[in-house]
Amino acid sequence: MNGFEAQFGAAARCLLNNGFGETPVGIILGTGMSEAADIIDVRERISFIDLPGLPASSVAFQSPSFISGMVGRTPVVCADGRFHFYEGHTMREVVSIVYLMHRLGVKRLFVNSAVGGINKSYVQGDLVMVSDHINLSTLNPLIGLRGADGRMLFPNMIDAYDADMSSLFKKVSAANAITVKEGVLAYLPGPAFETRSELRMLAALKADLVGWSMVPEVLFARALGIAVCGICCVSDVSDPDVVIEADIDDIVKVCKKAAPDYAALLNDSIRTMSPAGKP
Repeated sequence: MNGFEAQFGAAARCLLNNGFGETPVGIILGTGMSEAADIIDVRERISFIDLPGLPASSVAFQSPSFISGMVGRTPVVCADGRFHFYEGHTMREVVSIVYLMHRLGVKRLFVNSAVGGINKSYVQGDLVMVSDHINLSTLNPLIGLRGADGRMLFPNMIDAYDADMSSLFKKVSAANAITVKEGVLAYLPGPAFETRSELRMLAALKADLVGWSMVPEVLFARALGIAVCGICCVSDVSDPDVVIEADIDDIVKVCKKAAPDYAALLNDSIRTMSPAGKP
């Protein structure tokens, strides 16, 4: 982890020196989901660009920032935005947000992203809990990563998505009468939308969703011992037999419309946890 400390240690110290303290629960919000941060009783907020060592985000529809505060009795830290590999960032930069959360003591992480829906039962605006993922990018933030003892890390990803957090989210969704589906997420680097043949291949691999983020963060979080619950918003229908050209502006609108439901479920899930962030 020495490389991460050398590159992002100053950013971690900046957060700690600006009121960001020990925080058991982390949140990463994806495209169009900024409204979900309204559940937080905000104590501190700092833009990514004000943290030394972090790259600049080039995504026009995001103004990423870190938010510290409370949801009920539970301290949380929220990254409203993220870095993507398709922006030209390195994998280390892509997962820098997770590293900073780790430095703040995060043990459980709710991570969200906009995705294409491959499963034909999905429609725009659906919330889907990720049960597993398929990394088809050949990219992995764990390559070359070594622990404190200098040895390579070989984390087990059989249960990449935490069963207790997923069970809690299901119970909360049922209590709120908000439908949350489940599915397997395929990760590709983007930023070109998939071809017909690529979508048919993903369907043949039993992928229900396709996205360009989340998976690197999950891989790195699990290597750091952070439990993860992944919730995607189906922002567009990725069907090779239906000619609907994906539009970025429309994707943002769909996610914004789904944000209140996600916020309600996130709020109740975190409030159900103990102050230490345990389900």
